[in-house]
Amino acid sequence: LGNPSVLNYNVDASLAPKLSWLTSSLSLTKAELKRLVLRFPNVLSCSIDNNLAPTTDWLKSNLSLSDSELKSLVLRLPSVLGCSVYANLAPTIDWLKANLSLTKAELKKLVLRFPNMLSYSIDANLAPTTDWLKSNLSLSDSE
Repeated sequence: LGNPSVLNYNVDASLAPKLSWLTSSLSLTKAELKRLVLRFPNVLSCSIDNNLAPTTDWLKSNLSLSDSELKSLVLRLPSVLGCSVYANLAPTIDWLKANLSLTKAELKKLVLRFPNMLSYSIDANLAPTTDWLKSNLSLSDSE
């Protein structure tokens, strides 16, 4: 595993409950759970109450995701489970909505199609790139 500290975790108190929560909350098969953990081993260090549940609940409610859409998003971008809602996800979603003039439905479609968008830095990636494109291609906010 990519996270050797996992060997120090208590199976009954930490690992088993997390794997069970991930399996039931996201309706993951064993193969999907394995793929998620291998792609984002730090998920095993995330707290259910402080990270996993609030993040998945926030994504579902703020993007109006169905259970299957949430599952697809998490499987495509497992690291989203380690993102802070208020430090990362909410600012990025708000920025995308405001600066790209997206409706809630368009935003949902964008995130489901390009989940990595949620991991981009506003200051280092999103803002400079959109500003450059608008300037160099004479694009309006709606384009």
